[in-house]
Amino acid sequence: MTNYMMVKQQVADFAQFQAAFDQLLPMRQRYGLIDIGTFRAAEEPDTIIVLMEVTDLRRAREYWHSQILAEGRKKARVVGPLEAGTDQVWLTDGPVIER
Repeated sequence: MTNYMMVKQQVADFAQFQAAFDQLLPMRQRYGLIDIGTFRAAEEPDTIIVLMEVTDLRRAREYWHSQILAEGRKKARVVGPLEAGTDQVWLTDGPVIER
C-alpha cells in the first residue's frame, strides 16, 4: 500500500521557494519521502502543491513537525505560520477503496 503526503502552501517568491525546497531533498529522503512533483496553481502562481510518496508514516509525521522543516519553510518564504498545520499538509493512511 502506497501512502502520500500533499503540501499546499503560499510562497512570497517561487524561485526562493524552489532553492530552499531543493536544499531539503536529502532531509526528505532521510525521512522516507520521495518527491513525485511540485505544482503551481494556474490562477494562483504563488500557491505551491508538493506531492511526495511516503515510505514510513511515522517518519513522515516527524518531518512534518520537525524544526528542520520549520526552518526550511522560513528560508522558502512561506506565507503564513511556519509550523505545518493540517490546513497545509495532508497525509494519507492507506486507500479508501482498494482497486
